[in-house]
Amino acid sequence: MRRPPCAARSPRRVSEARPERNGGGGRHRDAPQRDRSGAGRGRRDRSGRHGDAVMKLVRFRRYRRVALGALLPDAGVVDLATAAATLLAESGDPCADAEAALRLPPDMVRFIAGGAPGRALAEAAIDFALARGAAGGVDGEPLVYGSGEVRLLPPLVPPLLIGAGAAFRDGPDRRSGERVRHREFFLRDPFNMLGPEDGIALRPWLGDHVDAWPRLAVLIGRRLRRASADEAAAAIFGYCPAIDLCIRDQHAISWAGALFHVQYPHARAFDGSLLLGPVVSRDEAGDPAALGARMTLDGEIAYDGPVPGDWGGLPAWIAALSNVVTLEPGSVLIPAAEGDAFVAPSGDGSGPAEIFNPPPLGRYLAPGMSVAVEIERVGAVRAGVRAADPDALRGTSAG
Repeated sequence: MRRPPCAARSPRRVSEARPERNGGGGRHRDAPQRDRSGAGRGRRDRSGRHGDAVMKLVRFRRYRRVALGALLPDAGVVDLATAAATLLAESGDPCADAEAALRLPPDMVRFIAGGAPGRALAEAAIDFALARGAAGGVDGEPLVYGSGEVRLLPPLVPPLLIGAGAAFRDGPDRRSGERVRHREFFLRDPFNMLGPEDGIALRPWLGDHVDAWPRLAVLIGRRLRRASADEAAAAIFGYCPAIDLCIRDQHAISWAGALFHVQYPHARAFDGSLLLGPVVSRDEAGDPAALGARMTLDGEIAYDGPVPGDWGGLPAWIAALSNVVTLEPGSVLIPAAEGDAFVAPSGDGSGPAEIFNPPPLGRYLAPGMSVAVEIERVGAVRAGVRAADPDALRGTSAG
């Protein structure tokens, strides 16, 4: 379809591009229902961006194309850029494709950095795609895909991926308390994160005692450098449900008198040690301290309670991080939780360290198991467990 040049474009707000609604704020009553998994959907029930208005953002691949999407309750995915381009084009915008590509890029980090305009266009695109039903885009391309028509990728490749250190309990060794005040953290490789369809590959050459814990990953929305706690709290863009893995064999502590060192990179920063689900904005998710979390192993409940983490102390921890490293938009932080806790030895530190929490249900992961983490209002991530192929992970490659 040939469109006029962008120079002829007149300014248009996203709200002007929304389709007409019945009765003011209602949905299109005549929107057709889709009869195939990838074809359209009718009125939303809002468990994805539905009844309670939660928009769950994902990245997906269809053939060689990677795009930003919104996850629906039936696991379908709205193609946000295509839906937005169609909406804008039908509203008379001569730069519809360019505007949609700018505001809704395939890179989640760029989307986060783009701020409110991109989010407003994403919301309008979801409304438009679901109201349109089975009708496709300007060139006939689908606006909504079924769960089997696309592959969900890790939601983003962050500029920084930071994990919190262990939560050390008070004890006779005062130096363990000093580590709490120093707010330790460690860097993880942003490229070794997995998405919701990648699964967990155990690496027996690293260790046999691998456990999984439910986490709520924190996404930073704007640059932070030497920030206050209030500035840090305001800079949170949103959250992701996460499965965080730890190789307890590698989580050894080296003692030198009363000083100690935890092998975080060996234990928690190996390839595939973190799986992330969809992204939900801070205002839509609400207070993490008020949310529930559930983790199951092979369908059996292993954790059911508040989202693990010291959420009251999160802004201060983020502020402390910003004194050390600049946190760019899209940076991902994994707060500490009970599963990371250790009991420090008494006296001069000569005794062994003790892991405070055993693995969930007393089980370490093994091939054939399944793990699922669900965070209230944020979403879920699920993974099957398999043994990694050591030969497939050996050698070098060009890419």
